[in-house]
Amino acid sequence: MKSEAIVREITQMTDQAKTMGELHELLNTIAYTIGGMVCHFDQDERSKVIIGLTESIGLGLMYTSKSLGEPCSIEMVVGRREKEETS
Repeated sequence: MKSEAIVREITQMTDQAKTMGELHELLNTIAYTIGGMVCHFDQDERSKVIIGLTESIGLGLMYTSKSLGEPCSIEMVVGRREKEETS
């Protein structure tokens, strides 16, 4: 499934929320489901997957806020920690 189709599907689902409470519940359900799907990755990859998902959520908020001309209360610095050498 292409990214555009996924965005359309999620937008259709969220458009059906009648209150902010329903929208919050729907987003939590989506997040819970995605979290469960991370278990399909190897154990040693799961942390990286979760960090990548968190980065994507934060960047989505930052860029969407900016495009709407609204302030964003978070700032993300995306970087990678270099592996430490062990003796």
